[in-house]
Amino acid sequence: MLIPARPLLLLGATLLLGGCLSAPERPDPPRFDPAARFDSLIESAPDRPEWWRHALPPAYRTLVERLLRDSPALRAARAEAAYRRARLRASEAARGPSADLNAGASRRHERGGHSSRVSAGLDLRQPLDLSGEIRADIAARRAEREQALAEIALVRQQQIQSLLLALIDHAEARQRERLLQAQIETGRRQLRLTRLRFSQGQASPVDVLQQQDQIAALQEQLPAIRLQARQAANRVAELLGRVPGGLTLPDTLPALPAALP
Repeated sequence: MLIPARPLLLLGATLLLGGCLSAPERPDPPRFDPAARFDSLIESAPDRPEWWRHALPPAYRTLVERLLRDSPALRAARAEAAYRRARLRASEAARGPSADLNAGASRRHERGGHSSRVSAGLDLRQPLDLSGEIRADIAARRAEREQALAEIALVRQQQIQSLLLALIDHAEARQRERLLQAQIETGRRQLRLTRLRFSQGQASPVDVLQQQDQIAALQEQLPAIRLQARQAANRVAELLGRVPGGLTLPDTLPALPAALP
């Protein structure tokens, strides 16, 4: 039996259209998330708690070690961690058995003699944690202890970062001061030459005044730069828990290593 060509064409078109309609949608192109990529790199990076021992010069390394020893913020974080540890131990001790020992002695005088009495007792207790309250308390105290330890690591990182930024600001201000002093000295030499040329009729008074103004403009920048150095030194003293002044700080910037070991 032959089937007409037109119904075959209609059937093929219907099947083709249905296949197109039921085809899966094309997935969206992958998107690059810089923040997620950065977080993954941080999480996979090896832990280097003492990286400054290899990356910093001796002067900076000594100050970082002093910071980790004397920082008031780190001392407070360590005290909080010790307190949380004591609470955890107390909660764990409440789960175990407890014993109370008591003893006593008495003596009575009576006619014809005396009598003595000695007593002792031992009371043992074992708590039954049927409701799970003790276990929940221990878990909560353990979480508090872990949080305190994480806080120490965070404070440690923040303190080191603040110290290095303050030291870099101080060293940068000192280098700018030395550069400015060199520019002032060069300007003074130039002023002497300009005055010599003026005495010989080879320069005008305007040249002398302009050179003096340039030197004065450079000198006006010195107080601000010295103030920046003092402020950075005061920040270092605050981080170390010391009074301002009396600290010997590096006045050169550290060389950046190509990569940490």
